[in-house]
Amino acid sequence: MTKQRKGGEIMSENNVFVLPENWNDPDLVDEGEYRVTLTKLVYNDDGDRLVAEFLILDQGPFAGRKLYQTFAPSMPAGKRLLADLFEAAGLIQTAGAIYLDQAKGKIVRVQVRHNHSDKTNRQYANVTAIHNA
Repeated sequence: MTKQRKGGEIMSENNVFVLPENWNDPDLVDEGEYRVTLTKLVYNDDGDRLVAEFLILDQGPFAGRKLYQTFAPSMPAGKRLLADLFEAAGLIQTAGAIYLDQAKGKIVRVQVRHNHSDKTNRQYANVTAIHNA
């Protein structure tokens, strides 16, 4: 059976691809612990969040993949995780400030867990813990 769309285009009901559930979700890094290097640590334009970019160093299917994590120091969980990152990376506080460029190239271990966003209906890989390498 065929249908004619607006504009004269003909569609065939025999030529339909049924999309699998979550077909457009990113290929997530598996949950677990990974040895990573911190490739970037920057604050957003508003200055209320920091964003980290990690590169997975472990061998295996996720070697060389990137992980991203946003830290909100105004929230208890964000403050704790950011403090863990600073400690694991050996970042030094100077006069009440931390120079974020110190973080580049530091090697740490991160724990990754998946979470689901009801807002976007997508699955995400989040860094939930940070430890010394």
